This record gives sequence, C-alpha cells and structure tokens, in this order.
Amino acid sequence: MTKFTLTYAWTIIAIGIAILVSGVWQWQSANGTAFGVCLALAVFASTLKLKLTGLEETISPGFVFVLISVAMLSWTETVVIAVASGLVQCLWRAKTPPSPLQIGFAAGTMAMAGGLTHGVTWGLAAGMRGTDDMAVILGVAGVVLLVSNTLIVSTIVCLIKEGPFEMVWRSVQCRAVPYYLAGGLIADVWVRAKLTGPTSIALLAAISVYLLSMCFRELERLAWQPQAVRLRAG
Repeated sequence: MTKFTLTYAWTIIAIGIAILVSGVWQWQSANGTAFGVCLALAVFASTLKLKLTGLEETISPGFVFVLISVAMLSWTETVVIAVASGLVQCLWRAKTPPSPLQIGFAAGTMAMAGGLTHGVTWGLAAGMRGTDDMAVILGVAGVVLLVSNTLIVSTIVCLIKEGPFEMVWRSVQCRAVPYYLAGGLIADVWVRAKLTGPTSIALLAAISVYLLSMCFRELERLAWQPQAVRLRAG
C-alpha cells in the first residue's frame, strides 16, 4: 500500500472519528426504544453478507435500517447505527481477520456516509417546503447513501489496484443500485407502518430480511446468467 493510499485511509478514519465523537457529544434521542430496535436490527441484518459477483466487496441488508434511521431518528442516532452496521459487516465471519486499518476505514466510511445522508436528505426536504413524503425522503437518502459509500470505497480500491477511478466506481455502484432500490422500498414500508408492538416489529423485520436475502440471491443469479451464456456460446 502506497504512502498516498495510507494517507487517504487514515484521513477517512480521522473524519469518521470526528463525526462519531461529535454525534455522541451532541446526543439526541426523542425515542430511545425506536433507536434500540433500529440499532439491533441493523446489527443483525449486517451479519447477512452477500458477495457481489466479480467484486471483493460485500453488501448486506443493514443499510435498510440506516435509511429507516434517516427517516425516523436524529442525525446522531443515524451515525451510530451506520457505524455499528459497518463494523459488523466488516468483522462478522470475515474470511481473513481484518486489520485495524480496515476496521477503522469501515467505521469511518459509514460514519461519513450516514452523517452526510441524514444531513443532505433533511436539508433538501426543508428546501422542498418541508415535504413529509417518505417516498421522496427515502429516495434521496438512498441515492446519497449509495453515492457517498461507493465513492469512498471505490477510491481506496482504485488506489490499491491502481485502476481507473471511473471504471472502478461504476462497477461497484452499478452492482449495488438494484439492492438499494429494493431496500428503499422496504424502508418506505417500515416507516409508513409506524409499528409499536414488539411482535409486529419482529414479524416485519423477519419478512424484510427474508425478502432482501431472496432479492440479493436472485439478482446475483441473473448477473451470472449472461456469463454462463457467453461460456456456452464460446
């Protein structure tokens, strides 16, 4: 890893730490129960990782609960949930134990992506005369979370592999778009449902994770089909 790559990685980690410390220092929680449920579900969903075909990166349904926290919770709560989701995805059943640098980079990336997503989303919502349309809010949140996350990750991948940035970013982003669209729809259902009982929350959580897992696997199967066709044709 080059000196410039290390500098970039440590810069992301430093910014992430600053955002997390700022969030904890200014802690705000109007509904502790909602925060606890969203945090627990984000952590659990982040253990269900799926490797994207042709890429080393993984994706998990944990981002759905980051989107839900953007719509329902405060900026500080969203940052904490995003960081927890990123750490679990990085550490849970990793093929090789991640280095402290990789762990810090995963946490820093999600702190930046989560904080930026919440700030930009509600800033735009306020500019749109205080719209309360959850579909619009979650649509913006999904785009910001996807773009910010993939930009940070693609940059480090590009630096390590010394590949063209546009090609690396496009390959990562395009593969993630269908998952974020599906996750955004499920997040919209969650927010509109306004669940309060533990049984109904647990039921919808189970259904959401199951549907996302099925969606992930089906999309990956379809992604492999063109390659199989080309092999047979060859």
